[in-house]
Amino acid sequence: MTHPDIEAMGEVLKTIARRYRVEGTTDDQFGGPPYRAPWYLIDTATAEPEVNWPGDLVAEYETRQSAHDHKAQLEAKAAWSLALDRLLDGVSPGSAVFYFLTMKRRALGIGEGK
Repeated sequence: MTHPDIEAMGEVLKTIARRYRVEGTTDDQFGGPPYRAPWYLIDTATAEPEVNWPGDLVAEYETRQSAHDHKAQLEAKAAWSLALDRLLDGVSPGSAVFYFLTMKRRALGIGEGK
């Protein structure tokens, strides 16, 4: 992998890290702290800022920690998907390595691979 490839993957990983956001419920009229349950995990990839839509609701949680744990799982899955896709790009279909990487994708629930 070349230096530009590494930088490009770093940018994609930063995008993955910004995709999901955890939001709490507040009683403050201005939307500020203190926050409380329920906690929401939001997929900001579906956000529409022009109409003030923050994104689709992924799930609702009773604790902030459980929301952040699920966020971390989704980010890890996306990072694995990126890495496996990158590895599959250089592997010929039908090889043992291709089969192994495809099985890893299925085990992680990522999909069929390329």
